[in-house]
Amino acid sequence: MHRWFAVVLLLTVTPHLPAEERRLLDWLASLPSHGLSVSHKDWLILSTSPSPAQLQAITTKYARYLDTGEVDRHLYQSGWQIPDVPLLLPEQQKVDINQLYLIQSAIPQYEALREAMARLQYWLKDARRLFPDDLVIYGGDQHIAIPLLNAWLRDLDLAHDLPDDHYSESHLEALTKVQERYNLGPDGRLGPMTRQALVAITHDRIRTLKVNLERLRWLPRTLPEQHFWVDIAGYEVIWMNDGREAGRYRAISGMPNRQTPIFQESIESVTVNPVWKVPHSLAAYDLLRKEKKTPGFLKQEGFRVYQSWDDRAPEVPIDQIDFKRQVEREFRYRLEQQPGPKNRLGRYKINLPNKLGIYLHDTHKPELFDEDDRALSSGCTRVDGIAQLVSQMVTPQGMQAEWRALADSSHTEKLVLQQDIPVFFVYFTAWPDATGRVRFRDDIYQLDNALESRF
Repeated sequence: MHRWFAVVLLLTVTPHLPAEERRLLDWLASLPSHGLSVSHKDWLILSTSPSPAQLQAITTKYARYLDTGEVDRHLYQSGWQIPDVPLLLPEQQKVDINQLYLIQSAIPQYEALREAMARLQYWLKDARRLFPDDLVIYGGDQHIAIPLLNAWLRDLDLAHDLPDDHYSESHLEALTKVQERYNLGPDGRLGPMTRQALVAITHDRIRTLKVNLERLRWLPRTLPEQHFWVDIAGYEVIWMNDGREAGRYRAISGMPNRQTPIFQESIESVTVNPVWKVPHSLAAYDLLRKEKKTPGFLKQEGFRVYQSWDDRAPEVPIDQIDFKRQVEREFRYRLEQQPGPKNRLGRYKINLPNKLGIYLHDTHKPELFDEDDRALSSGCTRVDGIAQLVSQMVTPQGMQAEWRALADSSHTEKLVLQQDIPVFFVYFTAWPDATGRVRFRDDIYQLDNALESRF
C-alpha cells in the first residue's frame, strides 16, 4: 500500500512543489530500497500538500532511521554492544537534500545487500510472467527459462554453477529440497507449485536482508582502515588493512547456549603458550563433571588448582582434593591449564580488554575447523591459522622480528602491540562471501525472529 501512496504522490502532488521539496519526496520514495518504509500515516500527510515544516519533520525522522536504524537495538537485540556514531545531531531539526544522500552506511556490504534485495524483488514481481502456470520443466529438458531459473536460485543462495543448456541432476536436487521443505511432491520438476514455493522463499530472504540492513545501520557509518571483523554466524575472521581485505580465516564461534557476544574492542597484545584461566562456570560445571566421571582427568590435562579466585591464592596439590565431594554451586577453586599440546587455547591467544572474558585463540583440536556448523566454543573465537593472522597483524607495525623471536618459544611470552587494533564481533545472517555473492546463513542464535516481525 505504501508503494502506491508513493506513486500517487509523485504523480499528483510533486509537480506543484518547489524543486527542493520534490527532491525530498523523491528521497522518501526511495526508502524501500533500503528496507525502510514510510508509514501509511506519513504518506497521508505528504499527499495533502504538506507545509514545509511538515515535510522537513517527516524527512528528518526517516533520515534518522537511515542514520542509526529504525528500531531500538537494545529492545530487539539486547546483546548488541557496538556503539554507533550518528551523523545527524540530536537537536538537528532540518536536513538538506545533499546531506540525505550522505547518511546511508558507507560500509561496502550495505550496498551489496541492497542490490541483492532489488534482485529478489524483481523475481517477486515477475515470477509468474517468467514462469507461467503452464510451464513444467523435467529432467533433461531444454528451455529458455532455465538460465532465468539459475539466476533466481543463485540469488536465493539455493544453488550455483548450474548449466544453462539443460535441466540437470543439480536442478532436480535443488528443487527437490525446496519441495520437501514445503511438503510438495519431491519430484524435482519446476511447475507452478514449486514456483510458488520459490516465491515464499524469496519473501523470507527479503525479510532477512531487511534485518541485516538494519543491523548495518546500527554500526558506525565507516569502519577503521585497519581492523578485525569477527563474523560470528559466518564462522570467519577477516583482517582488513588499508581498507581492503588482507586475510580471511575460518573460525569457531560460541554455542547457542554460550553465545559469542556482539561488541567492539581493541587488540592490545598476543600471548605465546598461554595459560588458560578457566572461567568459574566452566570450572564448576564442565570440568568438575569430567573429573568426577573420569578421576585424574584434570591432572592428565595439565590443570593446576588454586585455593580461591584471589590471584594471590596458593596452589593446592591436585591429589589432595576429593573432587567427588565437591558441589558445583559451591566449587571455590580456581583452575588453570598449563601450556602444552592439550591446552584448550592452543599456542596463541590474542588479548583484548573486556569484561566479557572474550578473546581470539588457537585450538588443540584443529580438525573442528572442517565442520560446517562451527558454533562449538564456550564464547571465545577460535581461529584457524592464527599464527599467520598474527604475522599479518604485526607487519604494518614493523614488529615482524619481535614476533619471529617469540612465535616458536617454549615459554609463556607476551608481545605488546605498538598500536591497538580495533576488532568488531558482529552477527549477520546475510552477508557477501569472498567473491561478493550474498550468502544466507543459519540464524544460529535465533536473533532474526524479533526483527523480522518488525519489518
